[in-house]
Amino acid sequence: MHPFNNIDLQIPTSPSECLIAIALPTSQEEFYNAQKGGAYQDFVKGIKGKKPEDIWKEKYIGIAKKLNEVMMLAEQSEMTVLPRFKLADLRGLNSYTVVTIFAHWRDHKIKSHDIINVPLLIDKILNSNDSVGYLLKEIINTENTTHSSETLSKLLTKAVESGVFLGFNEKRDESIPVFNRIELSYRSREILDQWCPDCIVPGNKLELYDGLHSINLIEENISKKFRGIIDFAVCDSALLYKKIKNSNRRVIVNGNKVHLQYRLIIQKAIIQGLKECNANYAVLLNMLEKKIVKNWYSKKRKGIFLKILDFILNKQEN
Repeated sequence: MHPFNNIDLQIPTSPSECLIAIALPTSQEEFYNAQKGGAYQDFVKGIKGKKPEDIWKEKYIGIAKKLNEVMMLAEQSEMTVLPRFKLADLRGLNSYTVVTIFAHWRDHKIKSHDIINVPLLIDKILNSNDSVGYLLKEIINTENTTHSSETLSKLLTKAVESGVFLGFNEKRDESIPVFNRIELSYRSREILDQWCPDCIVPGNKLELYDGLHSINLIEENISKKFRGIIDFAVCDSALLYKKIKNSNRRVIVNGNKVHLQYRLIIQKAIIQGLKECNANYAVLLNMLEKKIVKNWYSKKRKGIFLKILDFILNKQEN
């Protein structure tokens, strides 16, 4: 989502006006620390694998390498790089024209590790006569009291994504809210979290170095005086756009799942372009994401293209 007008797109972006904010593990030490419950733990929990060391070697070492390449290239191009990005750091964005945030968005979907207490949750569904309990009974077989957290998480996600607003009957005396698909799932998850706070870890949060933060908290910590672009390089981040954009600032978000390695390769190309071509950040991002890569309909061909792009960038650095 690139909500810019022609005036925005005509202004070149100087690398010195850019901030690259990293809120993801960039080393083996940080990754293992996250697995033990440290910073970025929610992000790392979502990476499946048998052994901690295998997950690092097979699933993440390549991403960590790309993150470090982006940070090094950004610093060489006179951009500011801020690893271990925290909530309080959002208050200091006024010095920049473009802020790119690499972080994890905890979306509306319920994961197995989100469910704190399976028996308590099933008991609540069985014994609740309110609208949420009624709708959940329609989807979840409450006669089976031995649901695993894996099965229950899938069923709850199905309820949240069902297209029925979980808070519908709560609003019967008000006008019926109209939501798009993404916002409907977000609002339904919000209702579910409020309905059983002792059973489920809340969703719809952005994970930074100091933990998970709600959209409202993110918005409150961004200075009202900030007049630049915030590029949330995170998955399914479209909800951030609605809350954070205003007449002074522009927000770039993703409505779909983003492959992190792919996004990091694109970021390297953007940094090169800003340094060498006197270009505009939003124009470069749009060109690389929309006009080039997404026209490669075949996944195999897209993968080949990305490898070629990555090879070219690495050759230029050397």
